[in-house]
Amino acid sequence: MHLTVVRKGDEQAEFEIATSVLTSVLAGVPTTLGKLAWISAFRVPDSDEYAHPALDQLVCHKVAVRAARTVHERRFYDWLGLGLQAQLKDLVL
Repeated sequence: MHLTVVRKGDEQAEFEIATSVLTSVLAGVPTTLGKLAWISAFRVPDSDEYAHPALDQLVCHKVAVRAARTVHERRFYDWLGLGLQAQLKDLVL
């Protein structure tokens, strides 16, 4: 993975980097449900926030939260997009 240094305040560039980092990490998780579980672990209960300390050091917190929420939603829709048989197979892996 190649990261580009961006100026703080360039939210779109920071967002792209943050989603790229999260997506790259998730590539190592073998199942769709596992990916969903991993990203959901960073969600702060009873809020719309995510807490990922390493990501917060890479980009501003607001962007880190937006990126985590986006990746979480994508993985959720990936899971929903699987048919029941594929979901069952994913669970068994």
